Amino acid sequence: MAVEAEAKVRVDCSEFAEIESRLASLGFSLVYSGVEEDVYYSHPCRDVVETDEAIRVRRSSAGKKVTYKGPRMGGRVKARVEYEARVDGDIEAILERLGFRPAIVVRKSRRMYRGGSAIVTLDSVEGLGCFVEVESLDGSEEPVISVVKMLGLDPGVMITESYATMLMRLRG
Repeated sequence: MAVEAEAKVRVDCSEFAEIESRLASLGFSLVYSGVEEDVYYSHPCRDVVETDEAIRVRRSSAGKKVTYKGPRMGGRVKARVEYEARVDGDIEAILERLGFRPAIVVRKSRRMYRGGSAIVTLDSVEGLGCFVEVESLDGSEEPVISVVKMLGLDPGVMITESYATMLMRLRG
């Protein structure tokens, strides 16, 4: 179990090169670059949107992971308990046999950088656009806000919604 603390800032995709330059000057290193597909599932017995939970299967070149995200804890950034496990095999079939159903798919190109007490990802999300996502490695919100400022972005426009929530709202 870990506490995930993160926030996003929407940017124009053309800003990625400048942000990558700032990340390098701040000592961040590229640790991953690839395409990810996240399938979020509805629960057979409760409305996970109402309970503010999520169950997701992520496929990428790094493999497959299943993640449970608990309800938000509050604060200026999105903080929640998260359980994650790498999986082999057909986890999707297992979930579906248990009554879970695919609810929404999020596809994104992602470049992930690590430095100090934070991870910064530059995401190009299909149907939504480009975002800088900052996550604290220790689950606290201060590193998130600090890195957003160091990147020259405005903490006043931080987004705490997930990409899945944004896509659901967009699609009605």
